Amino acid sequence: MPKIGLSRQYVAKRNYDPISQTATFTEGRRLARIVNYSTDISTSDSNADYADNINIEDAGGEFSSGTLSVEVAELSPDDGEFIIGMESTELTVGDKTVKIYSEGNIQNPELGWGSVEKWQVNNAIKWRAVVLPRIKFNVPGDEVATQGESIEWQHDTIEGNIMREQQGENKWRIKSELLDTEDEADAVLRAILNISAGDATLSSLSLGSVSLSPTFSPSVTAYTATTTNATNTITAVPSSGAAVVTITANGSPVSNGSTITWTTGENTVSIGVVDGVANKTYTIIVTKE
Repeated sequence: MPKIGLSRQYVAKRNYDPISQTATFTEGRRLARIVNYSTDISTSDSNADYADNINIEDAGGEFSSGTLSVEVAELSPDDGEFIIGMESTELTVGDKTVKIYSEGNIQNPELGWGSVEKWQVNNAIKWRAVVLPRIKFNVPGDEVATQGESIEWQHDTIEGNIMREQQGENKWRIKSELLDTEDEADAVLRAILNISAGDATLSSLSLGSVSLSPTFSPSVTAYTATTTNATNTITAVPSSGAAVVTITANGSPVSNGSTITWTTGENTVSIGVVDGVANKTYTIIVTKE
């Protein structure tokens, strides 16, 4: 039963009450697109009990500590703010307000982490939810290379310490049975991390100073706009913190909060929003005069 894929990475803040000895998850959200993950687990030493010259019991091999390493397509500053406690402030540069992130006396929060694994079993595709209910991510390092004649895709890697839960059976990992669909595994993962079913709407959508027609509404997905500017900044804010937003302009990827360069005539901007099983696409037809 080989594993053949990986998707839908989530995190949620973990809150432990020592009086009731219960842990709850809050503020769950979708994390960056996942490329791969691995765990490095340390176990206790073997402690064998012998009788009649044979091993009759062994208390060894139990989980003692571990490290989670996750490679992601891109770790956004907002993700960093959430998982390692980075601080954000705003800086005014000319007529533009820029959000900046700083790393100082960081208090890394305890989190629950999970993702969905894709399996192939007897030529059938199956899905499994995997959750680490208590981890703490470390401040990631940076490694960037200049672009040469061909693009070398560069991903971010984050690592965290895996810990046992303080309550109950002191679990450190939770896995679902193999399920028939990705959405079923996603639902299990969300249930464990206390994340709502999904909201794929935008709370706001703007193209700098350009007016959208009709005026933006989360339930309306088709818009037009006219501009004489060479560029405009697109900002799409999802209603759910767990949602992932992807933007293209005339088929080319665009980062949220960056500028789009227009060609004369019609330009098609597509904004896709995915939150678990919910998804929605907004479209803006921008005419450059």
